[in-house]
Amino acid sequence: MPLLSGSDKTDGSCPSPLKQVHSQLFSQRIQSILARAVSNPLLRCGTSSGLSQKALLELLMKSTQVFREEYVAKQSKARGELLHHMALLQEQHSQHKGDTTELQSTTILSLYNEGEKLTQRSSSISKQQQILRQRVTKVMREVQGLLPSLSAAENTFKDEIKDMS
Repeated sequence: MPLLSGSDKTDGSCPSPLKQVHSQLFSQRIQSILARAVSNPLLRCGTSSGLSQKALLELLMKSTQVFREEYVAKQSKARGELLHHMALLQEQHSQHKGDTTELQSTTILSLYNEGEKLTQRSSSISKQQQILRQRVTKVMREVQGLLPSLSAAENTFKDEIKDMS
């Protein structure tokens, strides 16, 4: 089914103007407007038909009137429908264009804000990491200071034991 058929029922709060105006397919609507209800056969009358010039003129006038009513008026109505449909499509196109622009600007702004948040978070984490490094270094120095240190004699004794084994 075509996108702009007007036969789909949606529960959206803002239905398409095309769906509001038409309940049938656009092409079907144009076909119904242009459908012929009366046939007007081509009449050939010679001088032997027995009709007077006045009657022939009247028949010709009536045929012309039927032609105007059936063809020209319908063509005009179909043209009006086409122009109306085209105006609705142009309005819908401009609405879609505006929506797309708004969505793009919203998306760009959202991405920018999210990038700012991530930058701030990264900076905060980096500062916290630096603080933790300093604390670990300080703790390691304190632990090193608490370890017993060997005297020179004890170090030589330790080296001699290593050499023996």
